[in-house]
Amino acid sequence: FEQSMAEAGENPLDRLRAVVDANFRSPVLARSKLPIWLSFWSLIPTHAEIRKTHAMIYDRYRQRLGQLIERIAASHSLDLDIRRTVFAFVAMIEGLWLQLCLEPSRFSIDTAESFAHSWIDAMVAGRFSPGALGNPGARRLKRRR
Repeated sequence: FEQSMAEAGENPLDRLRAVVDANFRSPVLARSKLPIWLSFWSLIPTHAEIRKTHAMIYDRYRQRLGQLIERIAASHSLDLDIRRTVFAFVAMIEGLWLQLCLEPSRFSIDTAESFAHSWIDAMVAGRFSPGALGNPGARRLKRRR
């Protein structure tokens, strides 16, 4: 991801979009890597060293994404909970990646990229702000009514 971000220049929005594109290209997107990732993820709850390695990798990844999203929020006057926004972004990317690995004949790279870039567009426009500052519990109550 570092190389993709560097190639995208200094604009944080361009860099975040480069992260999206890198996730859906080789070497990150490789169906042959799915069993490796599933094995790795399955060991996290029961193996302390794997859990520690996973935390280190993901913490660094989320920190980099947080820096980008924080810069995007500042430049677009967005009132975001950066941590929650990063978690939502990572969950979306990983879900799309998994779907591409599981059903490549039914779900395309173009579709995955379109979803992810639309998410970014909505975030920048202020239409999608997971964990925006405020009372997230109130939003849950509204949905239940």
